[in-house]
Amino acid sequence: MTRYRDYKYEYRIDDKDAITFVDQDWLQFAQENEAPDLTLEKVIGSNLLGHIEDDATRSLYKNLFDRIRTYGISTLIPYRCDSPTLRREFDLIIQPLENWGIKFKSKISSITISDYNPLLDISVPRSKQVFEICSCCKNVLFPDKTWKSLERALTRVNLSDLIVPEVTNSVCPKCTQLLQEWIK
Repeated sequence: MTRYRDYKYEYRIDDKDAITFVDQDWLQFAQENEAPDLTLEKVIGSNLLGHIEDDATRSLYKNLFDRIRTYGISTLIPYRCDSPTLRREFDLIIQPLENWGIKFKSKISSITISDYNPLLDISVPRSKQVFEICSCCKNVLFPDKTWKSLERALTRVNLSDLIVPEVTNSVCPKCTQLLQEWIK
């Protein structure tokens, strides 16, 4: 299993949401998890919200950032950041900094070895079908418009085809509600 050192990763943004700092552990985690574009040169100065692919999630985080800056409060958000063979649960601590900046500290709270999940393997070919996955809890939106576990979604993928659906990130209604409660 990959060594995750002390299991803590830190990054910071300025008052315009531009990334101003990422620690070496964050960079190493990105490289070990098939994110070769997340280099120091490409990340520093980029807008954090630009790394979030869907509008709803971007809007939720923007509102959360505004609240943290306005009231000077910190918050903790649990989330999952799984790999094809690991279920990883994190706690994200978001804290205000001077001059309207914000500090993010992600800490792995648990790691569980899981069965291989091709939905999370970026190297496998993809079909035209799209699965929407919650970026916080990793639940998947099913065709019947219900959100179910990532593990259950795997049973819907025909592994004999070796072509799995494309995955797009979003936020499920349950996590949206939790984030909105933190924003209030």
